[in-house]
Amino acid sequence: MAAADQAHLFAPRPAYRFRSTVVEHQDNPNGATVGEDIPYGADLNYYLPAAAPVTLTIQRGAETIRTLHEQGGAGLNRIFWNLDHENHDAITLLTNPPGQPWVATPAQGRRLVVWGQPSAAGPRVAPGAFTVSLSVNGAEVGSAPLTVLRDPQDVGTTADMAASEAFLMQLGGELHQLAGMIEHFEYLRQQIGVLEQGLGRDAKAAPVEAAARRLESQAEAIEGKMFNLESTGRTEDSFRSDVELYERLGSLNNDLDNSGADMAPTGPEIAVQHELAGMLAALAREANGFTRTQVPAFNALAQAHGLTLGLQE
Repeated sequence: MAAADQAHLFAPRPAYRFRSTVVEHQDNPNGATVGEDIPYGADLNYYLPAAAPVTLTIQRGAETIRTLHEQGGAGLNRIFWNLDHENHDAITLLTNPPGQPWVATPAQGRRLVVWGQPSAAGPRVAPGAFTVSLSVNGAEVGSAPLTVLRDPQDVGTTADMAASEAFLMQLGGELHQLAGMIEHFEYLRQQIGVLEQGLGRDAKAAPVEAAARRLESQAEAIEGKMFNLESTGRTEDSFRSDVELYERLGSLNNDLDNSGADMAPTGPEIAVQHELAGMLAALAREANGFTRTQVPAFNALAQAHGLTLGLQE
């Protein structure tokens, strides 16, 4: 039992790892039964003598799987972990799509929405042993073991699920790298747009303005290999022009994560991942080379023409 003046994490009961086959809510308007299912996953229960910010950390050995934050209330509290790793990155676009003048990107940016976008949730863990730790106001107050059990009706083995999880984590890392590249180029292109507006009609700025347009065109060409740059926020845009690396990685992720049984990745899926990983490595080299050479060269040109405006790398 928890003392009334001490925070306490209760030992969680085992959680079953299910794979849902219902993709939409079902209802019967004429049915006599009503109800609401509890959230999927492991229920984690703790006690607080007074309201405080809490952090629950789920680990598998030394690996941190998920970190959950909430404002806990005085007394008993419950939070659910959905047995997933951290969510995938949500990408914020800061510029308008080329050739789409009717799209107005707000100051805070707009979300990237494309066909093949990876699901928001991270990969689901394979069955096994985990540790849950509770921290209150930044100080750890206790930990407890948690067992995640496999669905006894699942056709996949625990080894299959572990292989699937590892494969999806590899894809997740590649998606994370690509998301960072996209947002970096969005920030760079946003700066170029602001700079071009600031140059005005000063005659001495004409060479710099021309260089800025060339730089913007080069940046668009590179970023256009990352995702469908013409995306306006409607998924059908992806059917009007070619899908790019982000959509391809996302589609491969979704094929294994959102559909089918709990099986290990197939040979063709592994081969496609290797090909996409090679494309990502080549694109990263091109993007890094552009940032290291073209951006400093532009800043030097602007400075040579007496302009203090410059681009941050």
